[in-house]
Amino acid sequence: MKHTDPEMTTVISRTMPIAEVLSHLTKCGIPDLTNHLDLADAGTYPLFTGGSSDIYYGQLHDSTLVTIKIFRLTHDPSPMGGYDMRIISSIHKWSKCRHPNLHELLGFTLFHNRIGMVSPWMRNGDLPRYLRRTPWANRFDLCVQICEGVSHLHHTGIVHGDIKGANVLISDDGVAMLTDFDEVQLGDSSLVFTRPNEPAMTLKWTAPEVLLGGQRTFKSDVYGLGMV
Repeated sequence: MKHTDPEMTTVISRTMPIAEVLSHLTKCGIPDLTNHLDLADAGTYPLFTGGSSDIYYGQLHDSTLVTIKIFRLTHDPSPMGGYDMRIISSIHKWSKCRHPNLHELLGFTLFHNRIGMVSPWMRNGDLPRYLRRTPWANRFDLCVQICEGVSHLHHTGIVHGDIKGANVLISDDGVAMLTDFDEVQLGDSSLVFTRPNEPAMTLKWTAPEVLLGGQRTFKSDVYGLGMV
């Protein structure tokens, strides 16, 4: 990855102490919400469990309902571990994605002794669930909103990398928002991350060239968009 000013670039690796890593994130303007999370209302067990992460329900002291996404730890003996490294990278990348049709990252938190990504709670769930429960929903509007989100990412030089129905959340107002920016690929950035694991793929929505070992690109995003 090329950067216009290498001296201003910080490389985040698994050997960097976690306190220093979090310090770099806050310097990038990403809020640390650890002291804002109401632990009395935070879930003890995850609401949802995915292939590599757990989703918890929580609430901030100002009564904002949130979700907390935490990657499960590996047995990597390094100070941060494989999935800790991934979530740090995800927090930084997600913070760059701001648009009405992109799910907002509120900040990060230390939760159950692990680092979590904090975002607004979406009671309508993901797109497939919403359409099952709301068959009268305006699908044309939803399609336009999803396209607007993808268009914004691409116009800012960002490849989402994992566009699928489960990665589209629906707000309380029925607005579609892309989420799950774990595989996002950024252009120039003040932070660069070493990557200990291979990106995840969902076969049905993954472009053939990516399945054959190619890079995720704007074109492969459009393939995933078409499958949605």
